[in-house]
Amino acid sequence: MSRIDAYRYQVVLLGDCTFLQSVSQDLQQQLEDKLTELSINPTLVSLLVSEDAPTIDYSLPVVGLYFGGKAWKESFEADSSVLQSLLDKGVTVLPVINGSDRFQQNVPENLHPVNAMRLNSETPEYRLAPVLNSILQEFHLLRHHRKVFISYCREDALAQAMHLYGTLSAHGFNVFLDTHSIGKGINFQKELEHQLMDADIMVALHTDNYMSRKWVQRELQEAGVLQIGVIELLCTGQTGGQEKESMPGILGESIMMTKQDLLCPVRYQRIEEKIAVTVERFLARSLQSRISNLMGPFINWLKKENVSYTVHPSHVVYAEREDERILFVPAVGIPDAKVMNDAQRQIQEYLQHEAGGEEVKVCLVYDNLYIKEKWMEHLQWLDGYLPVKAVCIRELDSYSYHHILEKWKTN
Repeated sequence: MSRIDAYRYQVVLLGDCTFLQSVSQDLQQQLEDKLTELSINPTLVSLLVSEDAPTIDYSLPVVGLYFGGKAWKESFEADSSVLQSLLDKGVTVLPVINGSDRFQQNVPENLHPVNAMRLNSETPEYRLAPVLNSILQEFHLLRHHRKVFISYCREDALAQAMHLYGTLSAHGFNVFLDTHSIGKGINFQKELEHQLMDADIMVALHTDNYMSRKWVQRELQEAGVLQIGVIELLCTGQTGGQEKESMPGILGESIMMTKQDLLCPVRYQRIEEKIAVTVERFLARSLQSRISNLMGPFINWLKKENVSYTVHPSHVVYAEREDERILFVPAVGIPDAKVMNDAQRQIQEYLQHEAGGEEVKVCLVYDNLYIKEKWMEHLQWLDGYLPVKAVCIRELDSYSYHHILEKWKTN
């Protein structure tokens, strides 16, 4: 059986049995739904418990979830050796507790140094969204970057945008807001485009004057070109309730906010919390659109070059020709040295023996649209010195497969 045929994603569930049983069915279903959104076969995920420890394959992706609760000690005898084995092997184990519970009293001592995730929402779909995304990030199916680009009209919504910046940051997102994120002396428009290119999702504050601003229209157009998901916050009744110009087709969801929501702090906070969990829910869908936008043209190019290839479940493309084997890894956003290192360290070790133990080269596939010229110079420098190479989909017409192979001979 080949490595690709045997591939699976393993989630090890430990902890308070009552808590675990209350969420396990929703977790399984929603995780399968997320994999489907990513165009990954949902049967590739395995939810395991302590009794399944002998079946864990540590050469394949594995993550642990420890559900802390008052009854955690009742299952600790069965869980303790599995938990320690996961930690000893460097596997991430995420402690999960209910929002009002005290942490250290509800988890074993060897998890005390680990930052826990609290489940606060009562709605199962919202409640588990951060947990699901943490799992997908550990499986390298979502970016750890978690970058949100806030698009707004300063005349209408500067205070709203700044408040939302704080709320999303508190939820663990890397938030771009022009007033906070662009230094003095920087080319404003080029920096906006560069940061949008690296975003996972856009939140658009659709106020009265929003669609009349040419820069806003440009941001939405660029988000469409990049296939970035957009969450629209439709602010109604702000200045007399005139009908707003509709936004172009969006990948995400539209959330309504009335003038009364703005005036009531409790209602306003609920709206912002809804935005945060909606962003969590749509990260996977947005990423899949961007991966398709990236890898579709690349696979067509491989066909044109008559290169044999296999698409791995995580969208990595394993190509082979002229006795040379390359793993092509989609790099959504702006590639950097860490992205290159992650590709070399994580992806290659999973598929190394697919080539019979021989060397497998690793190459990132990226889009240079809107990336600043200085960053492109940095990327080209990395490409010349690191074992991981990079190829831009907008330059494929000037490449042959042989030219890509030559990249490793010029170091």
